[in-house]
Amino acid sequence: MIEARSSMQAIGDWLFRGSRVYRLAEPDRMLTTVKIHWDSQTSDVEDGAGSVFYDVSWDELEFWDLEGFHLADEPN
Repeated sequence: MIEARSSMQAIGDWLFRGSRVYRLAEPDRMLTTVKIHWDSQTSDVEDGAGSVFYDVSWDELEFWDLEGFHLADEPN
């Protein structure tokens, strides 16, 4: 089970690291994911000036380019 979980996290890291996101409180400020913390459901994100914000909850983030992240069963 742990091996499968690690494999899924590695795939998730490959898919989502470097993704452009924004904080819901700051929708005009683009950020980039630097590191994903799967167990705490947070990410470290970086702004264009190089400032890194650590452990930002996934509930506070949204993808900048939402159209690129639809699952197969979601409407476009």
